[in-house]
Amino acid sequence: MMGPIGKKLRWPHLLVIFAIAAMLVPITLFSSTEEAEAQSTGGEAGAPLTLSESYMFIREGMEMSPQAFSTGAETQSHLIPNGWRSTGLLGFGILKRYGRTEWMEVGTWTSKPLRERLYLGGKVTFAIWAYNEEYGVQSDFEFIILKGGEQNPLVSVTVNNKALSTDSNAPTKIQASVNFPPGNDTMIDGGETMAFKLMARCNGGATLAFGTPTYHSGFAFSSNALTIHSIYMDETAVTCEYKDAFLVPWVTMKTDATIDNVGLLDEHRTSQMNIVNGTRELIWEGEYSYGNHEIAVSLSYDPEGTRNVSKVVNVKISRPEVNTFRQIWNTLKSNLVVIILVILLIVAFFFYVRHRKKLWRRRFRSLPPEGQSLKKRKKKKMWKRIRKQEKKQKKARKKMDREEIEETETGGEGGFSLFKKKNRGPRVEKVQAVDDSVFEDLDFD
Repeated sequence: MMGPIGKKLRWPHLLVIFAIAAMLVPITLFSSTEEAEAQSTGGEAGAPLTLSESYMFIREGMEMSPQAFSTGAETQSHLIPNGWRSTGLLGFGILKRYGRTEWMEVGTWTSKPLRERLYLGGKVTFAIWAYNEEYGVQSDFEFIILKGGEQNPLVSVTVNNKALSTDSNAPTKIQASVNFPPGNDTMIDGGETMAFKLMARCNGGATLAFGTPTYHSGFAFSSNALTIHSIYMDETAVTCEYKDAFLVPWVTMKTDATIDNVGLLDEHRTSQMNIVNGTRELIWEGEYSYGNHEIAVSLSYDPEGTRNVSKVVNVKISRPEVNTFRQIWNTLKSNLVVIILVILLIVAFFFYVRHRKKLWRRRFRSLPPEGQSLKKRKKKKMWKRIRKQEKKQKKARKKMDREEIEETETGGEGGFSLFKKKNRGPRVEKVQAVDDSVFEDLDFD
């Protein structure tokens, strides 16, 4: 076998080539597997398999939200500008009744910055209500959805020659529908806003009505704005994790949950954020039994529960396996201080009993010979009786000594002495001094 430069390849070279190939093949397979998984699951940039319908309502302050209006809300209004421009006949300024109607922007409503990437697809349906109280007018409308801050529309549709009502209590409904580009590839990244732009070509101006469940000006669309991530439970709680791109307050949403076809009460519902996977958790606390359970959860932006997303799962709560050794160890570990105290008390009691036995043996040896042959119980009685007699004798001696001391202090005649006299032993008579004259008649050698 010859190499590219004409030299024969030896077996060490082949071994090196084989080792390099062995390292490259797994890397290639791993990369191709990752690409296949990303394509099959949608990856980070892939669109979800299903989209759910939501409705976007325009609101005051040029804002819009999927949160529906409450019953009893008052109708809001917004001016549709007059697009009539008088140009005169052929543009020469004569015959002012001649002119043209131009397109005018009614307004652009935007959502809050999205929390998650929003995928849009399928059909979008627009609906607005408009009227002119003075006289009937004809108007054209253009509905546009775009990313906030951009000019290129994601989708748009035009409605022509709509005659508007002159009754403010019965405005004209203008509808239009259009489809997003196929493939569910239309998206708005997290942090960006979604915008709705309304254009009108109205030859006399008009008023846009919105803000109530009846006059819900806005548009219905399909997206992944609201999705249920996962549902699970244990003995104390049922938890539903969901994602909401528009950050609608969870307390205003319609949530229905059942376990084995028994409804869970909203009074037992709490919520918290899961910072690990970025979902919001709805938690129904309670006491749930072991075994298999069917849990169904439905979420909706609308208080009436329309356009909801739902999920049904089967969950099994298994009894915890009891490990006797581990259970004993945990019990001992959690009560270690108490156990040490009990052991110390037992040891102390043992030494106390031992000490008492030695003490009684010493006491028994002090009994007279006739008491040595008695039984233990009788020995104790005898020792206590002797001890009692000794205490009486000792008490009598102390009394006698005290009487003697009192007699000494009072001088023996019942007198009273202020100071206590010390007992210094038997009294010794003083020897009188001897006169030297007795020695004068004595003759000493």
